[in-house]
Amino acid sequence: MSGAFDVLMGDATVGHLTWFGEGKFVWSEFAYSPQWLNNPSAYAVSPDLPLTSRTLSFGGAPSLPGALEDAGPDSWGQKLIGMRHPGRSLSVFEYLTDVDDRTRMGNLRIAVGGEVVRAETEEIPSTTVLHDFAERTAKIGHLSDHEFEVIAVAGSSLGGARPKMTMHDDDFGLSVVKFPFRSDDDDDVEGWEAVALSCASDAGIEVAPFRHVRLGEFSSALVTRRFDRGLAGERIGYISAHTALGLPDASHPYSFEMLASVMDVLCDDPRADKASLFDRVAVSIVLDSVDDHMRNYGFLRTADGWRLAPAFDIVPDFRAPMIEATPIAHGHSGRGRTIGKLVDAHQIFGLAREEAEARVAGVVAACRRFRQYAHNFGIAELDDSVLAERIEARIA
Repeated sequence: MSGAFDVLMGDATVGHLTWFGEGKFVWSEFAYSPQWLNNPSAYAVSPDLPLTSRTLSFGGAPSLPGALEDAGPDSWGQKLIGMRHPGRSLSVFEYLTDVDDRTRMGNLRIAVGGEVVRAETEEIPSTTVLHDFAERTAKIGHLSDHEFEVIAVAGSSLGGARPKMTMHDDDFGLSVVKFPFRSDDDDDVEGWEAVALSCASDAGIEVAPFRHVRLGEFSSALVTRRFDRGLAGERIGYISAHTALGLPDASHPYSFEMLASVMDVLCDDPRADKASLFDRVAVSIVLDSVDDHMRNYGFLRTADGWRLAPAFDIVPDFRAPMIEATPIAHGHSGRGRTIGKLVDAHQIFGLAREEAEARVAGVVAACRRFRQYAHNFGIAELDDSVLAERIEARIA
């Protein structure tokens, strides 16, 4: 089995990708187009695709260039696409080409025979019917074909494991909406994420504009503006930290030390971005957010180069002590991370100890307001929350 498609950025042809094999035994070859190589504004769309006239090969893990892997679906999107093709084992290339062009992450587009694939025309759902879609995603396996297709089109471009859709919001434009797994979810993940994003913003960390929506006593939805789209809807280049590090898969060792080292080469302003990374790690430690793998960090393309994308997926977790989070220093454990260990690693982030201590003080001061935010967002049984008690003890 094989196939081929063109990779576009706007109307410009960036390159051509050919893929071979099926199932787990797949590989691909990518070649930049002469049009792109001769463009004075051209740039390498990801670190594993240096600007060259040579054909570049990708075999095994990964079988796709990183920028294209980021433009495809992760677990939630793959689940939806798989449900559209029951009984079939799809390749990464088939997943990639089955994503709605309008909602694909980043600024890369896919075309076959001169036609953009999955150029959908059905209206993107509006957040005005968010409650209805929360109910639908909670019973994803029991919908009519039409109801499922609407969710599949709007959700197939997105990563992560939790249910989510791309929807249009009157205030934010193209937005990601995160839903509970089930209508009877009782851990209020998105309520706690709203708390964490509020604290991060108070600490001076850039987060995309968001809005919390109460669905039930113990469940919430979170509406977040897509930061890979400009105010006029223009597409902005994006790569994950996973791609920036050139990781073959999620099981490969990684650390914030590795990420900071790569940022020295990748980012236009590495000092500012590494300092912001330090602040984000501090927030994660204080608020027990341990799902901080390298697909939950990313970079946006600007006219001057790459910069750290706004913070996202900061989710306090009551199971935090049992989860292996991202290590601060390479070769260390991600369990038992402390603010003290983060400050001791200040040089990794290009900070003097005094600056690191001052930044931590700012983060802790911002996080002291977490209980007030939790109250404002209507998180239930806050007085009996083990998570809240653990956060308060850490702040103290």
